[in-house]
Amino acid sequence: MQRIHYILAFLLFLIPNLGFCQGDMHRDMFHYEARNDVFIEAGAQEDLRSSTLNLERQIATGKWDNKVLLIRLGGGYSTPLTGIDYGFGGLAGLTMLTGQSNHHFELGGGLFIGKIAKKADPYYFGIPLIDFGYRYQKPDGGFLFRAKGGILGYGLSFGYSF
Repeated sequence: MQRIHYILAFLLFLIPNLGFCQGDMHRDMFHYEARNDVFIEAGAQEDLRSSTLNLERQIATGKWDNKVLLIRLGGGYSTPLTGIDYGFGGLAGLTMLTGQSNHHFELGGGLFIGKIAKKADPYYFGIPLIDFGYRYQKPDGGFLFRAKGGILGYGLSFGYSF
């Protein structure tokens, strides 16, 4: 039940902010030249650790405000600290950046679908993703750093935008 509250809060926050992607979509509206991001993320929650490789693509920029909307795809691996079970999976989601210059607030949401492989009984699972965080990224590309926290724990990312 608590996850439903998180999802509703996320949607209530996101829906009013989607208006920035309406209208004329020229790249000079908000000077944000980096349209693609590639980064590696390492995260943890209680007794779970994970690492993912992520690709993002800019799909919209704000006309008067400093907002950028990105679509995100990724794949990765997770394992409990005990090392008994492991899982491969993929994720898809949307990320919104807002901020000036190189420093951005990041809000993201999506879905992770994975497989836990036990010796006798493998199974699949889906987890909603809701993350808030800080991103250092120059508008014209280059080094990318992310620090985030959300319903699935916390994580750090390093990558490149171009």
